[in-house]
Amino acid sequence: NESCSLKFHLSCAQSSGCFFSHSQLTFICPQHLDSVVPTFGSESSCEACSEPGDVRGQLFCTNCDKHYHAECLMLESNRVVRTGWRCPDCKICQTCRQAGDDAEMIMCNVCDKGYHTFCLRNQSIPKDGWSCSSCLSLANKNSSSSKSICSLCQNEILSKQNIRQCHQCQIRVHSTCHSMKDDYYDDDTAYLCRSCSVASITTLPMDEADDDDDDRKEIYRSSSNSKMNRLLSKSQKSN
Repeated sequence: NESCSLKFHLSCAQSSGCFFSHSQLTFICPQHLDSVVPTFGSESSCEACSEPGDVRGQLFCTNCDKHYHAECLMLESNRVVRTGWRCPDCKICQTCRQAGDDAEMIMCNVCDKGYHTFCLRNQSIPKDGWSCSSCLSLANKNSSSSKSICSLCQNEILSKQNIRQCHQCQIRVHSTCHSMKDDYYDDDTAYLCRSCSVASITTLPMDEADDDDDDRKEIYRSSSNSKMNRLLSKSQKSN
């Protein structure tokens, strides 16, 4: 709308529910969505049902710019889903950032982002739905109660004992759900979940990544030495 003075960042336009025209590279803000169908015609149609329907309930793919009604895909039309959303044809794994292996990809029930089951490693997949670690972390932060959820098994953490908390995203996991034994980590060694660990490796510049590798090696050596000291101490006590 030429009379509208609202401006959006690209990512903000998507998450706020703006309509995007790929052919004209134009956004229509949420206040003027009534003008979408008269202005863009068939381009405003949903790829699933081929009808424009309620444009306010549409999602648009950040990769191919096609539109889908959230209802047609059995999704919620909210800010969490719209942010960075990719359609079924453009889904990639959020861990390895690769497409393919669709049969091995699951979608988060909250944000609809995809993950390969083999990239999740030790996470068990509940039959009644699954939520990614980012959405679980947000749910834990917004929870009015003290209830905390393990991001691996997605069961409630009933005790503060034997848990690990990622020092970056703050998600919590049962130590029994993690592949490492309790004595692998020193008390002062910061735990980094797999998602944050992968992100830190893929986003660091080369020189910083080398430094990070050195730090990880030092942590490993420190943990190994501490573990050896504990084993020696136990051996001396038994003798």
